[in-house]
Amino acid sequence: MVSAVAEREGLAPPISMFELALAGPALFVLGVGGMLVVAPWVLPDRRARAGARSSGEAPYLTEVLIDEGSPAVGQPLGSAEVFADLELEVLSLERMGLRRTPRPAPETPLEAGDVLRLRGDAAGLRALIQRDGVSIPTQREGGSHALQLVEVVIAPRSSLIGRRLGAVPWAERFSAVPVATRQRGRAFRGLELRTLRAGDVLLLDVRPGKLTTLEQSGAFVLVSEVAVSRFRRELLPFALSILVGVVACATLGLLPIAGAALVGAVLVLLTRCARLDEVVQAIDWNVLMLLAGVLSLGVAMEKTGAAQLFAEAFVDVVGGHGPAFVIAALFLATTILTELLSNTATAALLTPVAIGMASALEIDPRPLVMTIAFGASTAMLTPIGYQTNTLVYGAGQYRFFDFARLGGLLIVPLTLAVTLLVPWVADRAPRPRGGA
Repeated sequence: MVSAVAEREGLAPPISMFELALAGPALFVLGVGGMLVVAPWVLPDRRARAGARSSGEAPYLTEVLIDEGSPAVGQPLGSAEVFADLELEVLSLERMGLRRTPRPAPETPLEAGDVLRLRGDAAGLRALIQRDGVSIPTQREGGSHALQLVEVVIAPRSSLIGRRLGAVPWAERFSAVPVATRQRGRAFRGLELRTLRAGDVLLLDVRPGKLTTLEQSGAFVLVSEVAVSRFRRELLPFALSILVGVVACATLGLLPIAGAALVGAVLVLLTRCARLDEVVQAIDWNVLMLLAGVLSLGVAMEKTGAAQLFAEAFVDVVGGHGPAFVIAALFLATTILTELLSNTATAALLTPVAIGMASALEIDPRPLVMTIAFGASTAMLTPIGYQTNTLVYGAGQYRFFDFARLGGLLIVPLTLAVTLLVPWVADRAPRPRGGA
């Protein structure tokens, strides 16, 4: 994206296929090394505080209903057969929908209609809901299935975000029923009352043969082993050959990157490595619409002089400290903006500004354009900065400012490295004949 926008602005030659790789490995080693050293010190292990099992898995939260005629009716909570041999922690007991008892005593007799809020691992919950006399409230409409339990994460742009779990038509829409949710620092008021957020982890009971429906919904990312799609391994050589061919054509200049990618996409369909419906399903229309809007905004900023105005204002603030300071400030500004927009949108928006800054400073625009490319790929300050941040947010029991603390410490050495490496890489870039 940076290369395409910069080429449109007159940068020649465009950024080549592996030009950024001159700096990439150093930044990779610095980032991984920083994670290994800093992360254990900065990030607390909240899984242990939440009662995680020795396996390292964070516990799930759920609630079960004591059914009419259940053998557990009249039995003391601590010795009820339905809970025997299960490592489940009872958080509260609600009776008649009115009275809630936190941490009920083991001698409390159970009654029909009691709702118990529990914490435990997936194996314990699976065993519990297979026993007679108890049910999950969310299963009342969806019914009990074959207990094909699947762990999913609410996707960053899922349509379920902001909705209460009990208000979602799970059975009709996803052929699944929610069984439990993973704790993430919020009070557990009840399974059906939980407001869904990006990164929440759910344990779903999926109807046999309906995993594909769940995968193609776009609302979740499936993370459990049983949720892995069936691979078409016989087509693996075709897929790898197409990938290598696209990279080779772009690297050798036989085709523009966009053209090579388009040819590769057509070959993927012709060889049946992917079906047309799978390709359409994989398109993220939200990102495409955002990108189209930001590209239009970038053109408008360029045509109206707004990009040059922003560039001159930026130069007025940092330009007096030299090109190295400008690169550092531009990298930080790009990193912050990419937390709010997508990385491609940030690149499309700021690349014309970077070229305007180079013009105002009368310096080579290439280092500034490369700085945008690296900065837009460094979204580590918030859990919403990039999709992978959001996906590990719930599973890792993180909090919002964990990302700011760790990311803030990593950004400092990365900024210094970019400031030193980018001018060096730009000096080694191929130049057009007769150019400066």
